[in-house]
Amino acid sequence: MSFTPIFISACRNLRPADVIMSYSGKYEQYVLFSDIGTKKYPKQKVKHTEGSTLGQKKYNISVEATLEVIGGKWKCVILCHLTHGKMRTSELKRIMPSITQKMLTQQLRELEEDGIVNRISYNQVPPKVEYELSEYGCSLKGILDSLCAWGEKHIIKEYGDKSAVLEDNILNKL
Repeated sequence: MSFTPIFISACRNLRPADVIMSYSGKYEQYVLFSDIGTKKYPKQKVKHTEGSTLGQKKYNISVEATLEVIGGKWKCVILCHLTHGKMRTSELKRIMPSITQKMLTQQLRELEEDGIVNRISYNQVPPKVEYELSEYGCSLKGILDSLCAWGEKHIIKEYGDKSAVLEDNILNKL
């Protein structure tokens, strides 16, 4: 599914910021730019061919590209748990009780789309799905270890005793 920006002067009741996007698929349809990213028209990642400059993403610094993939409240936490091996969605939910099921599923799908995690689906009844770090995702272990180490130093600086603040689980090694 790809969207192409077009401008239609005959459209009424459009704000100046609205851009019409044409969906090039089986049927041609038009979607307001503001509707992209909604459930009906999910946001699409744009892949470019070499030499293409139309709509190409530009970053001020490379950390922006990293944060685009692993940024947010839950992705790094999920990845830290997956560094210890394959896990089912229910296992991740159990060790991350604050995350909603919807958010967990969404974050796992985004990480899968970016090639960071592999989704392993087993043909059995009841259905079984596991997630693991991909080879590409394993390259983030150094970053994740550094984030954990900095977080521990920060907790000690702010609270004095990390055992009073951190949950007792395998990742915290209290």
